[in-house]
Amino acid sequence: PSDYFGLLLPSIAKFMDFLKKEVPNCEVIINKGRFSNRLLDSEGKVSYLPSYQHYNDIWDKLDNYMISKYDLKFIELDHQKYYISPKPTIGWDVFQLHYHDNYYHDFLEQLNTVTQIDKNAEVN
Repeated sequence: PSDYFGLLLPSIAKFMDFLKKEVPNCEVIINKGRFSNRLLDSEGKVSYLPSYQHYNDIWDKLDNYMISKYDLKFIELDHQKYYISPKPTIGWDVFQLHYHDNYYHDFLEQLNTVTQIDKNAEVN
Protein backbone atom coordinates (compact mmCIF):
# COMPACT_ATOMS: atom_id res chain seq x y z
CA PRO A 1 0.00 0.00 0.00
CA SER A 2 2.76 2.52 0.75
CA ASP A 3 4.32 1.97 -2.69
CA TYR A 4 0.87 2.30 -4.25
CA PHE A 5 0.10 5.57 -2.46
CA GLY A 6 3.59 6.87 -3.22
CA LEU A 7 2.84 6.53 -6.92
CA LEU A 8 -0.82 7.47 -6.81
CA LEU A 9 -0.88 10.62 -4.67
CA PRO A 10 1.32 12.74 -6.98
CA SER A 11 -0.90 11.70 -9.91
CA ILE A 12 -4.01 12.68 -7.98
CA ALA A 13 -2.46 16.08 -7.26
CA LYS A 14 -1.71 16.56 -10.98
CA PHE A 15 -5.24 15.50 -11.89
CA MET A 16 -6.87 17.84 -9.38
CA ASP A 17 -4.62 20.69 -10.52
CA PHE A 18 -5.59 19.99 -14.12
CA LEU A 19 -9.28 20.10 -13.25
CA LYS A 20 -8.88 23.35 -11.34
CA LYS A 21 -7.07 25.04 -14.24
CA GLU A 22 -8.68 23.48 -17.30
CA VAL A 23 -12.19 22.58 -16.16
CA PRO A 24 -12.92 24.92 -13.25
CA ASN A 25 -16.66 24.16 -13.17
CA CYS A 26 -16.10 20.41 -12.90
CA GLU A 27 -16.67 18.91 -9.49
CA VAL A 28 -15.36 15.58 -8.24
CA ILE A 29 -17.74 13.62 -6.02
CA ILE A 30 -16.26 10.59 -4.28
CA ASN A 31 -18.29 7.38 -4.32
CA LYS A 32 -17.36 5.56 -1.13
CA GLY A 33 -18.34 2.25 -2.69
CA ARG A 34 -16.88 -0.89 -1.20
CA PHE A 35 -16.32 -4.53 -2.01
CA SER A 36 -18.88 -6.85 -0.48
CA ASN A 37 -18.84 -10.58 0.01
CA ARG A 38 -22.55 -11.09 0.76
CA LEU A 39 -24.41 -12.63 -2.15
CA LEU A 40 -28.22 -12.79 -2.20
CA ASP A 41 -29.79 -15.17 -4.71
CA SER A 42 -33.28 -14.97 -6.22
CA GLU A 43 -34.70 -17.25 -3.50
CA GLY A 44 -33.42 -15.02 -0.71
CA LYS A 45 -30.52 -17.28 0.27
CA VAL A 46 -27.37 -15.52 1.44
CA SER A 47 -23.95 -16.94 0.66
CA TYR A 48 -20.48 -15.51 1.04
CA LEU A 49 -17.62 -14.93 -1.37
CA PRO A 50 -14.01 -14.29 -0.34
CA SER A 51 -13.62 -11.05 1.60
CA TYR A 52 -11.79 -8.10 0.09
CA GLN A 53 -11.60 -6.18 3.37
CA HIS A 54 -7.90 -5.43 2.87
CA TYR A 55 -8.79 -3.60 -0.34
CA ASN A 56 -11.65 -1.79 1.38
CA ASP A 57 -9.19 -0.54 3.99
CA ILE A 58 -6.94 0.87 1.26
CA TRP A 59 -9.96 2.36 -0.48
CA ASP A 60 -11.00 4.03 2.79
CA LYS A 61 -7.60 5.66 3.13
CA LEU A 62 -7.65 6.92 -0.43
CA ASP A 63 -11.20 8.29 -0.19
CA ASN A 64 -10.56 9.97 3.14
CA TYR A 65 -7.33 11.50 1.87
CA MET A 66 -9.01 12.96 -1.19
CA ILE A 67 -12.05 14.21 0.71
CA SER A 68 -9.96 15.98 3.34
CA LYS A 69 -7.16 17.22 1.04
CA TYR A 70 -9.44 18.61 -1.67
CA ASP A 71 -12.63 19.28 0.35
CA LEU A 72 -14.67 16.95 -1.86
CA LYS A 73 -18.27 15.94 -1.46
CA PHE A 74 -18.97 12.25 -1.24
CA ILE A 75 -21.63 9.58 -1.36
CA GLU A 76 -21.52 6.92 1.32
CA LEU A 77 -24.03 4.12 1.61
CA ASP A 78 -24.19 1.56 4.41
CA HIS A 79 -22.82 -1.45 2.54
CA GLN A 80 -24.02 -3.81 5.25
CA LYS A 81 -27.56 -3.24 4.00
CA TYR A 82 -26.83 -4.27 0.40
CA TYR A 83 -26.06 -7.57 -1.27
CA ILE A 84 -24.20 -8.39 -4.42
CA SER A 85 -26.21 -9.95 -7.20
CA PRO A 86 -25.65 -13.42 -8.65
CA LYS A 87 -26.80 -12.07 -12.04
CA PRO A 88 -25.92 -8.41 -12.44
CA THR A 89 -28.26 -6.64 -14.85
CA ILE A 90 -25.34 -5.11 -16.71
CA GLY A 91 -24.32 -8.48 -18.14
CA TRP A 92 -21.19 -9.07 -16.08
CA ASP A 93 -20.32 -12.04 -13.92
CA VAL A 94 -20.71 -12.14 -10.16
CA PHE A 95 -18.20 -9.82 -8.53
CA GLN A 96 -17.85 -8.09 -5.16
CA LEU A 97 -18.89 -4.71 -6.63
CA HIS A 98 -22.01 -5.76 -8.59
CA TYR A 99 -24.92 -5.06 -6.28
CA HIS A 100 -28.64 -5.66 -6.56
CA ASP A 101 -30.54 -2.79 -8.16
CA ASN A 102 -31.63 -1.26 -4.84
CA TYR A 103 -28.04 -0.17 -4.23
CA TYR A 104 -27.94 1.79 -7.48
CA HIS A 105 -31.31 3.41 -6.82
CA ASP A 106 -30.09 4.58 -3.40
CA PHE A 107 -26.79 5.72 -4.89
CA LEU A 108 -28.54 7.85 -7.51
CA GLU A 109 -30.84 9.31 -4.87
CA GLN A 110 -27.80 10.44 -2.86
CA LEU A 111 -26.11 11.75 -5.99
CA ASN A 112 -29.20 13.80 -6.79
CA THR A 113 -29.21 15.15 -3.24
CA VAL A 114 -25.54 16.12 -3.36
CA THR A 115 -25.86 17.83 -6.73
CA GLN A 116 -29.18 19.49 -5.83
CA ILE A 117 -27.55 21.19 -2.84
CA ASP A 118 -25.22 22.97 -5.30
CA LYS A 119 -28.09 24.05 -7.54
CA ASN A 120 -30.05 25.43 -4.59
CA ALA A 121 -27.01 27.37 -3.37
CA GLU A 122 -26.55 28.92 -6.80
CA VAL A 123 -30.19 30.04 -6.98
CA ASN A 124 -30.16 31.73 -3.56
